[in-house]
Parts: sequence; structure tokens; C-alpha cells
Amino acid sequence: MLTNNNRPGTLLRPTYVGILLTGLFVFIAQFLLAQEVPIFQYARVAGGNPNTDRGKSVVTDAGGYVYLVSEFRGTGDIDPGPAVVTKTATGTDLILVKIDPSGNTVWIKAINSATAMDMALDDSGNIFLTGGFSSTIDFDPGPGVSNLTSLGYNDAFVLKLDNDGNFIWAKSFGTTNPNDIGYSIAVDPSGNVITSGQIAGATDLDPGPGVSMVTPTGYGAFVQKLDTNGSFVWGITFSGSSNIDAARAVATDVAGNVYVTGLFTGTSDFDPGPGTFTMTALTYSNVFVAKLTANGNFSWAKSFGGPGWDYGNSITVDPLGNVYTAGQFGGPADFDPGPGVFTLTTVLGGFVSKLDTNGNFVWATAQGSGGWFVTNSIALDTSGDVYTTGYFLGSADFDPGPGTFTIVPNSYDAFVSKLTSSGNFVWATSFGGPNRDEGNAITVDPFDNIYTTGSYETTADFNPGACVNSFTVAGGADLFLQKMSTGIIGPPPTFSSFTPTSGYPGATVTLAGTNFSTVPGINVVRFNGVQSIVTASTATSITTTVPAGATTGPVTVEIACQTATAPGNFTVLIPPPVITSFSPVSGPIGTTVTLTGTDFGTTISNNIVYFGARRATVTSASPTSLTVV
Repeated sequence: MLTNNNRPGTLLRPTYVGILLTGLFVFIAQFLLAQEVPIFQYARVAGGNPNTDRGKSVVTDAGGYVYLVSEFRGTGDIDPGPAVVTKTATGTDLILVKIDPSGNTVWIKAINSATAMDMALDDSGNIFLTGGFSSTIDFDPGPGVSNLTSLGYNDAFVLKLDNDGNFIWAKSFGTTNPNDIGYSIAVDPSGNVITSGQIAGATDLDPGPGVSMVTPTGYGAFVQKLDTNGSFVWGITFSGSSNIDAARAVATDVAGNVYVTGLFTGTSDFDPGPGTFTMTALTYSNVFVAKLTANGNFSWAKSFGGPGWDYGNSITVDPLGNVYTAGQFGGPADFDPGPGVFTLTTVLGGFVSKLDTNGNFVWATAQGSGGWFVTNSIALDTSGDVYTTGYFLGSADFDPGPGTFTIVPNSYDAFVSKLTSSGNFVWATSFGGPNRDEGNAITVDPFDNIYTTGSYETTADFNPGACVNSFTVAGGADLFLQKMSTGIIGPPPTFSSFTPTSGYPGATVTLAGTNFSTVPGINVVRFNGVQSIVTASTATSITTTVPAGATTGPVTVEIACQTATAPGNFTVLIPPPVITSFSPVSGPIGTTVTLTGTDFGTTISNNIVYFGARRATVTSASPTSLTVV
């Protein structure tokens, strides 16, 4: 990757010009150290050959675990980590991966011939997914069978799994027409599941024995609410004279109110109750934002856009009820849905809009100008700052203010942008290669780490800094997961010592040095190459834990491509095995017995088992189970 302001994806805006070359160099170095920038943590990729595989949604839990859902085709490796898990798809398959905070794969689940669109978690860590499927599909990723059969070519589904990826329930609904799909899913504070999407005619939104028919005109936008057990609560559609309506994204607030965005054409009634609240799109489609109560009753609806095709692609709500929407628009468009006028102009650009809890205009910004620009996803961090991702073609200015921050992509490149809660520019970066690369979804964990997923072609560098972290696809396009943090790059770290000098996996270790980041996630600590979880940090101290899978060797600290290594090696101790149970508890010689416990060796020959004085033969081994004869 090229460096400084000449490379695609440059991080800092060159706003001053020096007179002397040496003075200019010193000034730029100081300027770099003073700016908040994205800091690369890791990237993971997976995919098959020769088809297109895409990361569709990414979410995190309170512990920093990451859940990635993707669509997979062909034959290839579905493990985004270093291990290889080969799968041959039956069509377009749903792949769900759980990843620990260090980027290691915990488990992988697959649903054959189902297309994933979005994912959400409840407070207990249960996983909810929505998308589309056709024919008869088994939605149990485990050994059980739970078939659903579509009414037509494509129906919508809602799937609930526990935190280990085990099946709980699945529901479906649709019409005999094609193009019924769940686009987005959210979980309210009570554990109710809200899904939005598109239906292609009269539809029973009650997936149970009851009936709740809605009848849109043409393709209609729907919102459905199920309780935590999958039982129907309510379902609505926005209807009118339009031919195309779609609820592309849904979110909830702390009170359980429901917020929806998408697109509509013609005239539609956005009050699902006995009242009427119509809005009329201009020439093609406009963006709508609607708020419903927890009972599905109408609160308000707003629209904005211009004479082109305008879409609301993503929506989120802050703790105060402010509503942030991201999408794309063409041509000049008024983004103030009230009596005021706030016009943004572009050929085909992305946008971010902020409304207050009553739907009043707060601010809006355009992303990109003069080229092709699509904003697909939006997320907020703990401070209310705004992150977006998508893709663009052609030179684009990411600063919506009076300044200029121009990125020139290689071709179609993915981007990540950060704005303040007031819509002011903080930073932006792009990544990709010479072909088409897209950012489809973004989320921010409780520690303000930023996760982006999408797809890339040929070879792409995912590091926005001076280092290069490139991956090459297996064929077609592969999915990616990128993790970044955000902060200010300081002087290179120094690393003087660590205590204790030995310990078991999970043990707490304190690192001493200088120039560490006070933001824990910016400090990347590795034990002999295996990344650990940093739990606390100051400028001179880092607290971390020995990661699972680490071996004896050096300890390193990396901050924005600047690495320091402590003198000496850390010795990783091997914990003794513990047997918690065995089955059966009796039997003749030759009986197969399963031992359950912890810290068994994964290599069969490393496990020595005795029954009294008689040594048994180990036939299979995992960290928690041994099979012996």
C-alpha cells in the first residue's frame, strides 16, 4: 500500500502547505500524531470458488464476541479464521460464525439454501436471523430437523438460535408470488422480535395457527412483531397506489417503539390503523421514515428525497430517541421532511439523516459527489458518534462540511466513515483492490471497536494505516470481516517487562512500558503470535489475559503498525486435565466409554487413560471429550 496523501484511502486531509521541505516533513509528522484516525485490528476472509460470497450482517454482544452471517456459494473454506472448514453449498447457503474478541472462530453453523439478510441479538445472547428461502428447507443447523416450506418462489423467515448456535424455533410467511423477504430484524428490550421487509401481495403475517392478513398494492412494505417464543403479536403493511414499497431496515428504542425506513413510490398510507396518513413520492422513489408504538400503532411518518431513486437502507436510534438513517439518493433532494428546506445535491450519492424523536429535522449530510456512492449501513458508538459503510466509484469527498477530504478508490472500493453526533467529519478510509469491493454492514461493540463486513474481489488490503494486510480471494468474490478501533497515533511504544512470566491460559498478565494507548482496544497484544484480550490500559501499563491456544514465546504490543517486543519469553503452562463424568459407568472389557471434562489434548496420542492398572485405547479426542475402549 502507498503511504501519505498520494495513496487511495488516505487518512488525513492536507490542509496546510509548508515552505521548506524539512519543515513540511516535521509538520506533517506532528499533524499525523494529533489526529484521530482508524486503527486496524484484524481482517478475516472466507469464501468459495468460483462464486460470490458476501458478509451480510455483523453484530456483537456485551462481552465483545462477534457474530457474522453471510451468503455462501460453490465450494470453499467457510471458516474466516486460520483453520480450514470446507463446504459445498447446495445453492445459496446461510453461514453463521461466532468469533471471540481476539478474532478466533468459536463455532460455525450452516442453513442450506437459505439467504440471510440481517441478524440481531437479545440481552441473553440468543441469535435472530431473517431473510428468504424457497421450497422446503431444514432450519435446524444441528442434528435435528425443522422443515419450513415456502408458499411461493420466495418466502420470508425468522430464525431463533441460542448463543451456542442451537436451534430454538423458525417461522415463515409469504405469498404464492416471488420476492417475499425479510430485510431487517431487531429485538426490543422485552425480547420481542421485529422484522421488516417486502411482500408481493396478500399475506398472512401470523406464522402460527391464527390469521392476520394484510393486502398491499403491488410490492408492499411490512413490519411484523413476534414474541420471544415466536408467537404472533402484530403485523402491518403500508399500502396505497404505489407499485414498489419496501421496509429495508427496522430498529427499536428503549421503550419498545419501532422505527422503519425504506423506499416507496406513488402515494402510500403510512398509518396502519383506521386513520390515514398519506405521503406521495416524487418522480421515482423517495425515502420514508416511520415510527410505530410498541403496539404497532402509528406515531408519525416522514419522507424526503428528490426526483431520482432514493432509498433508506439502514436505521438506528440513540438513547434519546433520535433517529439516524443512511441510504442513497440521486440528484438534488430536500432532506428536511418538515416545512423547511435542506437540499443536498449529487449525481448518485449516499446520505446520513438525523431526525429527533418526533420526526423533526436535525441535520443531513451527503456522502460522495460526482461518482457512484452507496451507503449501506449505519451504527453508533457509546458516545453517539456515527459510523457508516458502503461502496463508491470515482473520487469522493467524505467531509460534509466546508473542508475537503477526498479519497480516490482503486475501482469500486468499500469505505468506513465516522461523523460526530452533530454530523461533523472525523475521519474516513477506504479499502479494496482493482475490482469490486463492498461494505454491506457495520456495527460497534461496547468497547467502541468497529466491525465491517461485505465482499471483495481479487486482492484487497484491509489496513488503513501504513502496514499492509492483504488477502486474495479463492475465486469470484469472498466475504470479509474487518475490525478497527479509533484513536490518536502517538510515538512508538516501548515494552520493558511483563508479570508474571508464566501462567495458564486465562491468567492475568500486566505489561509495563511507555507510549501505550489509554484506549484498551488500540493496544494489540500477542503471546507468541496469538492475540489476547486487553482489559485495561494506561500510557505505561496494559492488563491482558493469556489467550487460548498460545504457546511459549515472545510477547508483543502493536499500536497502529508500531510494534514493541519485551525481553524474554512468556511460558505458557499446560493446565491439568479434569474428568467431570464418564458414560457408561460399567461394562465388560471392550466397552466404548466417553469421558467428559476439560483440558484434554486434541492429539489422540497425547491422552493416556487407565482403568485401574489397564491402559485403554483412545479413539477420538477433543478439549472436552475423549472416546476410549
